[in-house]
Amino acid sequence: MESTIKRHLLQATAVAGTTVAVVLLSVISMQHGQHAIFPYFLLIPVLFVVWFWPKYGVIYSVLLGWIYITIVYFFFPGDISVLAGSTAWFFILVSIGIVMSSFSFGQKREERKYQAIYESSQAGLFTCTPDLKQITGSNPQLGILLGYDTAYLPGKDFTLILPDAPSRESFFSALKDSGHVRNREVQLLTQRKGLLWVLLSAAFVDETTVICSVIDLSDRKKAEDILLTFNEILEEGIKKRTTELNAALREQVTLLREIHHRVKNNLQLIASLLNLQLRRTDDEKVRMALKESQNRVRAMAIVHQKHNASEGFTHVDLQECIRFMVLQIYQTFNTDAQRINLTIDAKDVMIEIDTAITINLIINELVTNSLNYAFLSNQNGKIEILVSRKNGKIVLIMGDTGVGMPPGLDWKQPTTLGLMIVTQLVQQMHGTIEKLDGSGTVFKIILEERPAVTIHSVFGVEQSGVN
Repeated sequence: MESTIKRHLLQATAVAGTTVAVVLLSVISMQHGQHAIFPYFLLIPVLFVVWFWPKYGVIYSVLLGWIYITIVYFFFPGDISVLAGSTAWFFILVSIGIVMSSFSFGQKREERKYQAIYESSQAGLFTCTPDLKQITGSNPQLGILLGYDTAYLPGKDFTLILPDAPSRESFFSALKDSGHVRNREVQLLTQRKGLLWVLLSAAFVDETTVICSVIDLSDRKKAEDILLTFNEILEEGIKKRTTELNAALREQVTLLREIHHRVKNNLQLIASLLNLQLRRTDDEKVRMALKESQNRVRAMAIVHQKHNASEGFTHVDLQECIRFMVLQIYQTFNTDAQRINLTIDAKDVMIEIDTAITINLIINELVTNSLNYAFLSNQNGKIEILVSRKNGKIVLIMGDTGVGMPPGLDWKQPTTLGLMIVTQLVQQMHGTIEKLDGSGTVFKIILEERPAVTIHSVFGVEQSGVN
């Protein structure tokens, strides 16, 4: 406020002084008979007025013109040519006042508009020298942000608010290279010697002035700190919960492995009991039935054993299950693997345990039938087992190069236990079975990959809760 009053006093003094000086010079010149020189000097106070107070420029021009005409009429009352010249000068002076007032008024209006924006902006604004060494002006919002009076910062070093040399040099380098800097995160020093996070932007107004804007980031930084703390708490909670879940999962896996291990042991115990019974009978048909029952039990036990040893624990390697089981069947029937060659191709077929048990049981019955009936004494041959996935289903092709099925045998309505088990297991798995044409016996079986939860019903055992 005080600086504004001083500025207005200086402006009024300049206008009054030039006006008095011009009028006195005009009077003196006319006293000496000169009337055509000093009218040019009348433009000097007019220029001052239209620049300082544009809306009074025209009024002042008319007033000064009338003063000039009055002086002329006083010194040259009867000289028509002088009076005509002074009148012309009057209109020239008023016209110049009108034109310059209009131009200056437009300029002042633009200045006031931008000054109002500058003063009322919610962003802190300040101007400084092009080398960023001195602050030349600031708006009230900057003082509020940094805790200074509005009139304090102009004239101070830029280092007062940005003392960090690397930040200042980096900012100046970017401004020098591109002519502007946008949204640079820096810390400004407040009046209380605290650091305030802000977005600092700058651009050249002209060759002598740089204007900078300051946007307070303290709320955003607080929110970021809160969010960071929350994230750390959340991550710690997730980490803790993950550890607990992993521990619970390991415990469950351990329990499941123990269950599978006990199931396998129980199945092996059953197989051992069957073996003891086998040793106590000489009836060949009974012995054969006991051996086949042993193999069925082992077919299921092998899957539990391989499942328990698998890394993923959710699926088993079918090739390993089949290979291990068929080799045991060969041993049971004292089959020479050189005479009856075995080929198994179930590479990379990983399936869940119930489906694996069903497939193992099916293959067990078909391999047993091949070894019992397909090959004559000392006849060489081949057994081939192929398992693959196709369109979400398990495709099993199992065949031998033996003598084939007896004429008239209806394998679709079997009377032997082995084929009955095979057909019922296929039905339980919503699958299909067909006998392919050609030498020997070859079956193609397509199975839905579903848990074989109804295996018990195949053997005539009812179990509650089983669909």
